[in-house]
Amino acid sequence: MKKTIARSAFLLVSLLLMTLSFSPSKAQDAQLYEQCGGADWLGPTSCASGLVCTVVNAYYMQCLSGASTGCPSHGCDAGGCGASQCNYKSITVAGSGGVEVGVTANTGYYACCWNDFVDGAQAKCYPNSCCSH
Repeated sequence: MKKTIARSAFLLVSLLLMTLSFSPSKAQDAQLYEQCGGADWLGPTSCASGLVCTVVNAYYMQCLSGASTGCPSHGCDAGGCGASQCNYKSITVAGSGGVEVGVTANTGYYACCWNDFVDGAQAKCYPNSCCSH
């Protein structure tokens, strides 16, 4: 009888330890095309590296690649995350005066101005969701 109780206790403890070892210790990041937020969402709210949690509607946010979300692959020389507007004057060559650009962002977007060294000064608005990665 004592052997049966001891064996049962050993099996129960072993099963419990196995269950705990396979339980994730922290929430996993959502992967490409998986949900990452929205009203009443209780799952992961961050995306794997290189992905951006993008608002689809008030109840659904989805992980998308930066390229598919329209997020910039460059930094901002003026403006940037949280900026409602920016102005930027391109680098001048021998007193040419340069070109000045500017942009004002609508709600849900931020203003970004930069010099791409090919086309000169650029100004564009990007979704605020680009700032979350």
